[in-house]
This record gives sequence, structure tokens and C-alpha cells, in this order.
Amino acid sequence: MMLELNIKLSPDGQITLPADVQTRLGVRGGDEIVFVIEGDEIRLRAPKPRKLSDFFGVLPATRVHRDMGEARQAVADMVVDKYIREVEFCGSW
Repeated sequence: MMLELNIKLSPDGQITLPADVQTRLGVRGGDEIVFVIEGDEIRLRAPKPRKLSDFFGVLPATRVHRDMGEARQAVADMVVDKYIREVEFCGSW
């Protein structure tokens, strides 16, 4: 599904990402966004986390994990799901 938006720059050169774009990228206020610039085109993506602590808070607190291995697998599953959504989102541009 392709999404094309016209977003106006503020006088300070800032932009506000609409809530649906934030949801599709899996980001929220305070997160960093990567701008990939090629020629006159810009792609946005969420940066790839580099360490397990980057995922603090992504697992629901309502589920108890028996051990770190199970917790790591749950995080890995979430990362794969997010990556698939990112690829589908970027591929639709």
C-alpha cells in the first residue's frame, strides 16, 4: 500500500510525522528516524537497534518469561515482525 503525504516544514525546518506514519514505522515521540537520501528522494526508516537493552519495554509486562532465552526469542520475533513491516512499507514507496 503506497502512502504519499505532503508535509509542510515549520519555519525552523522541522516536520511532524502523522500518527499513522509513526505507527507504520514503529516509532514514537523521542525516537530517532533515519533519513535515507538518494538524489531528490528521501526515505524514512527506524534505526536498527544494536543491543538487547534497546528493546527494554517492548515485551508486554503482563507475560512472565521463564528465562532469558525465552525473553530473547520473544524480542527476536518482534524484531522480525517489525522488519517485515518496514520492508513492506519501504517497498510500497
